[in-house]
Amino acid sequence: AIRVFLILLVIFVAGVIVFSLQINRRQEPENTEEATGPTLPVVFMEIDGMDVNEMFGVRGNLQETSERDSVTPLPSSKKLSFRIDPKESEITGVSYEISSIADESLVENGEITGQKTGEDGSVTASFTANSNLRSGQEYMLCIDLKLKSGDDVRYYTRLVQGSGIDFSGYLKFVSDFGTMCLDKNNQDTLAGYLETDDSGTSGDFTDVDITSDTDTVTWGDLAPSMVTEAAPVICECNTTTVSMEADYIISSKDSEGQTEYYKVKDFYRMKYADGTTNISLLNFKRTAALIFDSSLPVLTDSGLLLGVQDSSISY
Repeated sequence: AIRVFLILLVIFVAGVIVFSLQINRRQEPENTEEATGPTLPVVFMEIDGMDVNEMFGVRGNLQETSERDSVTPLPSSKKLSFRIDPKESEITGVSYEISSIADESLVENGEITGQKTGEDGSVTASFTANSNLRSGQEYMLCIDLKLKSGDDVRYYTRLVQGSGIDFSGYLKFVSDFGTMCLDKNNQDTLAGYLETDDSGTSGDFTDVDITSDTDTVTWGDLAPSMVTEAAPVICECNTTTVSMEADYIISSKDSEGQTEYYKVKDFYRMKYADGTTNISLLNFKRTAALIFDSSLPVLTDSGLLLGVQDSSISY
């Protein structure tokens, strides 16, 4: 029995050594494959000249009631503007549909003309809704792009009455808050928005919320830099509160001096303080995950490196 145990132990140790060598080996450039971005056009709604509600296209029809990722406010002018990043596609036609989410009935549709192409190749367009949309009722806006390839690609966002809500202030707050979190010198300012208590003092970057301490909210010793800023996504809105999400990527140096990248999602629920233009933060939550890079070692002296993760993970 002892002999069998020793044989199995030797096999196990040999397997661990081979696994370690394989997983830590740097792959040559020709053996790596870069992640590719979307090849279909990407559409952004625009509010006061700012990109919001990034939308990825689907070919053909979608079960519209299932697409509830974003909500776009319809201003009192009823004019909606959007920007198209064509990627590798040539756009030959643009149209829109507005339908009721309650019964999926068509409210209005039409062709969109007068698009303008910028120096960066992006296309801007706008249209004015003709129908009187009911306050408090949700509608579905579908933007339809016809491509030279023959594809018919559709983009969806919910549509609600947004007159009387100053979204520019909310959008600026989300942008400024995320930027302030990258600088330790802003801890005193951030403290005015947080509701720090003992339960939020953990130093765990995977689960940051409004109760976290300012050191954790400002990324502890990570000292990150912004790599890509994403357009905020409006999740919910009414005359009292607005909820938004922001996805972005940051970079930081690890203990070996290698650059690591993290995908971050921030959630905000906000309101204007009564009678003022100051914004109160009602809720904040952040999640972060290390973007796996096969060119970097994933076995360290302390074990398998999985990046930013919940310390309760079991093996």
